[in-house]
Amino acid sequence: ELVIPDNLQSIGDYAFKGSGSLNLAFLPQTITYIGAYAFQDCASLVGSWNEDIGDWMLRVGGDLEKIAEGMFLGCEGLVNIYFEGDIPRIEGEAFLRCGNLESVSVSNALEWFADTVFEEIITTLFVFTFRGTQEEWDAIMANKGQTNMDRLTWLDRVFCIPYME
Repeated sequence: ELVIPDNLQSIGDYAFKGSGSLNLAFLPQTITYIGAYAFQDCASLVGSWNEDIGDWMLRVGGDLEKIAEGMFLGCEGLVNIYFEGDIPRIEGEAFLRCGNLESVSVSNALEWFADTVFEEIITTLFVFTFRGTQEEWDAIMANKGQTNMDRLTWLDRVFCIPYME
């Protein structure tokens, strides 16, 4: 398990790409930038055991500029990701080929996301938690055309995407 120093501020593009045995328990609050495809194909990346939910969770602590393109592409081990800080945008393919991903939680600072963010999520039920209001979500969606997020069901700040083949 890799421990990221508490004073690290950025992780570059492709930094850990293909590091098959890489696992992190937590990304500290000091990190404000994680580059494109930084964790691509890190199949063992799961985070740490979370007693509250009884499952594995990767916690990302800081206010990131964005969730970069392909940041977690191909991270088959990821099950739950909790972004503690404010993140205004989620770029394309951020969670592509994360076949075991069950949930992602972001704050109400989200302003924009790419249409391809949740492509190829193949779990039976995927939960996207937006920690904001219905009105804040509607404002984001008003700026989008037809998206893959149209399948979302609003359940008091929790969106569920049913499994679809």
